[in-house]
Amino acid sequence: MFSANFMIAVVLFAISTSFTPGPNNFLLIASGIKFGIKRTWGHIFGIAIGFPIMVFIVGFAFSNIITLNTTIFNILSILGIMYMLRLAYQIIFSDIRYEESDSKAKPITFLQASLFQWINPKAWVMAFSIASSYISFEYNFYTQLFFIAFVFFIISILSSISWTLFGSVIKKILTKSKYIKSVNIFLGILLIISIIQMLPQKFF
Repeated sequence: MFSANFMIAVVLFAISTSFTPGPNNFLLIASGIKFGIKRTWGHIFGIAIGFPIMVFIVGFAFSNIITLNTTIFNILSILGIMYMLRLAYQIIFSDIRYEESDSKAKPITFLQASLFQWINPKAWVMAFSIASSYISFEYNFYTQLFFIAFVFFIISILSSISWTLFGSVIKKILTKSKYIKSVNIFLGILLIISIIQMLPQKFF
């Protein structure tokens, strides 16, 4: 059984990164505004399933390095934490605004959304951070990957539905800088708490 710190850290990381404005969520906003929730389900599940698969593949690639040398693993963990701290900084101090762009006649499909994760910079940072900073020698490697992927599957669905359903409302909110600042500070703090939760288990 996983420790409470591990589970809380993973859930907080999933919430703070999945709900943060980014390529996936901006595409969902556009799809929600233009096509509505019914025609966006393929897009939603493409993200929810595509990213966990990415986590598995990236995590598997790291497994050989992880079992090879503890020092290398610790170095990668530190790099992952640095990435996440940078992400938290960018979230807190960003001023992201929604900009309308030309939309396709058809919504993004399940396959398109799944494959999009591999060219999404934010998804790469998240997958790298998970593989290098949230995997512990204390538990079975693949069990941890399954748990993390499952958490992201659930959180991604909730996040994607939220951004899609409330696309038009979020569009109005994101035009006001005071709301942007409040949301970004909240999500950035969640990410920092997630990092702190993992430090004792990984380095002490």
